Amino acid sequence: MLITGVLVFAGCGGGSSRKSSGTSSAGPGSPAVVSAKHGGFSTIIPRGYVPEESTAEYWATGPRTGESATTLLVLRKPAQEGDIRTVARKTQRAARRVLKAIHISPLRPLSVGGEPALSLDYVVKPSRKETRFAQHVTLVFVRHGEWVYFIRDFAPPTIYPAAASTLGEVIREWHWL
Repeated sequence: MLITGVLVFAGCGGGSSRKSSGTSSAGPGSPAVVSAKHGGFSTIIPRGYVPEESTAEYWATGPRTGESATTLLVLRKPAQEGDIRTVARKTQRAARRVLKAIHISPLRPLSVGGEPALSLDYVVKPSRKETRFAQHVTLVFVRHGEWVYFIRDFAPPTIYPAAASTLGEVIREWHWL
């Protein structure tokens, strides 16, 4: 699961899990409230983001720069690899070794829907295999019940500050079901 998870979080966009594009948007009014594919949580699709159909629990694309879009993605995996600190540290090491990520942050604590969580940031440089564009990736790890949720935000570094505030909005509006 770890290597698969790291590759999904590399900044490539997770396109292999995409089934088809959604057509609705949160639009100019209030953000749309959505539930996870398997009903584990609800949160919002931020203004300016479009929900996408996929095998992920949640996927929304937002502002674009050139050919690269800002993306919010949530996956869940059974909590068999240990607590979130163990999973986050393994991911941090794999980002360094497998992805050759740069600017890897220390793990930072936060809360998602009242559950303790950890956040990790890094930048994936362009490569021929993964992506043609540098991507700033933020991963949030949170355990709820028997699941570990991976909340991923990635965007080109030039528009990352706006994407980070949107991720904060999604986390503030997070409710466990």
